[in-house]
Amino acid sequence: HPEPAIHSQISSFEDKHMIRKRKGMVTPMQVQQSAGSSSFSSQTTWRRMAVYLTVAGGALILLLFMISSSQSPPEEANKASYMNTKAEGVVQDSVSGVDYYHCPAEREDPIDLVLLHGAAFTKEDWKTSGILEKLCHVPAFTVTALNLNHRGNHKDLKNVLDGLRRSKVIQTNKPVALVTPSASGYSVVDWISTRSIDELVQYVGYWIPVASPSIKGADETSLKGLKGRLPILAIYGSKDSGGKIVSERLQSLSGAKSVEISGGHPCYLDSPEDFIKEVLNFLK
Repeated sequence: HPEPAIHSQISSFEDKHMIRKRKGMVTPMQVQQSAGSSSFSSQTTWRRMAVYLTVAGGALILLLFMISSSQSPPEEANKASYMNTKAEGVVQDSVSGVDYYHCPAEREDPIDLVLLHGAAFTKEDWKTSGILEKLCHVPAFTVTALNLNHRGNHKDLKNVLDGLRRSKVIQTNKPVALVTPSASGYSVVDWISTRSIDELVQYVGYWIPVASPSIKGADETSLKGLKGRLPILAIYGSKDSGGKIVSERLQSLSGAKSVEISGGHPCYLDSPEDFIKEVLNFLK
């Protein structure tokens, strides 16, 4: 009968299995389970490492960005240092509702140079053309580029100059050198047309009209009244016939010095170097 042999084999297998358990021997099933557990543990470790590396990489990128943001680009740094080479540098402010750029002088008793603008321009054109920076490098000048409306009359100009005096941007006891390109020349023409030349010369000590068309309509008596009382430099462009006419009229009636430089109607922007040279020669 085979049954006793089978039971004997089963008993033998069970005995061996129990012996392995007691001795701490690993069964095939345990090996398989152990391998699966080891594989899962390894995958979990790699996932954690990937997360740590991602976080660390993000932190490093953020740190580098913060460092680079804190440093000004070389061009901006150069501009900032250049603008501050003279006293406190060029400042932007407003007075009596009119915005302006201003740079102080390095010397005592300076000439206060005030720049207006034409109909198609603003105070920004003095800056973008480089004229403002170059004039600010003249130690004997304070320079103020005003955003006064080109239609402003003499009362508007007087009001702003009074505001600048009160703010001590310009000197309180000394008239300014006034540049009036194109339409902005009306502020002075309106002043002399009221026969208030005595008041005008208390505020304006030098007048530099650049092809101001309103001069053409000013009466002769008013213009003649400026002769010997207000030094005038009349500038016009070589391609601006109208500018030449009004400049020569000032030369004839008011004793102005008339100068032609290369360019059109806004010749001071067409030839900024020549414009600056003429202004310096006139005011030296």
